[in-house]
Amino acid sequence: MKNRMGKRAARFNQKGKTGDREEVHGDQIGGDKISVESISGSQGVAIGRGSQVKIQSGTDAKELSEIFSVIYQKIESRPADPLVEKEEISDQVKRIENEVAAGEKAEPAKVERWLRNLAAMAPDILDVTVAAITNPAAGIYLAIRKIAQKVKEEVR
Repeated sequence: MKNRMGKRAARFNQKGKTGDREEVHGDQIGGDKISVESISGSQGVAIGRGSQVKIQSGTDAKELSEIFSVIYQKIESRPADPLVEKEEISDQVKRIENEVAAGEKAEPAKVERWLRNLAAMAPDILDVTVAAITNPAAGIYLAIRKIAQKVKEEVR
């Protein structure tokens, strides 16, 4: 005989006790059944009814502009140096900014070269640039962040 949940009910007699029992074959689910296999190496996993995930990869142009505007302000507020013009420093930073904007298509070797040039011209601006690039909240491509950190450590 079946009960209202569609389960099979059966009578039992065990050691002098009698009664009804439910026989459930397979999973007894009262709602959604969610099975999850290995998710290692995945990004942004949402599990369950109504679950959502938003993945933001990289930095959009506006955010990148805001990050680099701080660097350009530092360049402008820097005292005059007879050995290097502010425009030359800005050009190096602009090259870095443009390459970083390429996201995962950026060439880390180019960024490394420009950061080294920047280190030779203006170590103070290198520090500000590396701090901006390596900040995880900035969402800059990991390979570029690692190169920036490497250059900073080697220059010291």
